[in-house]
Amino acid sequence: MEKLDCRVEALEVFHDNTHEYENVIVNLICMKCRIIEGVPTSNEHSELIWFKRENLESLKWAPAVNKLINE
Repeated sequence: MEKLDCRVEALEVFHDNTHEYENVIVNLICMKCRIIEGVPTSNEHSELIWFKRENLESLKWAPAVNKLINE
């Protein structure tokens, strides 16, 4: 709700990765979800773009996300 202004149902965890930056440790937990109410709306960025999995490498990602994208 906070990030996309819609309600979702969490279905399963499909990725759990801990990445250590210089000043902080990030634990990235990715879940498959189903939208149950609303339409995803960008609250923090200028736009939302849906990509196919095979096209995700065309974007620049934060180091904590790279392992997920390259799996």
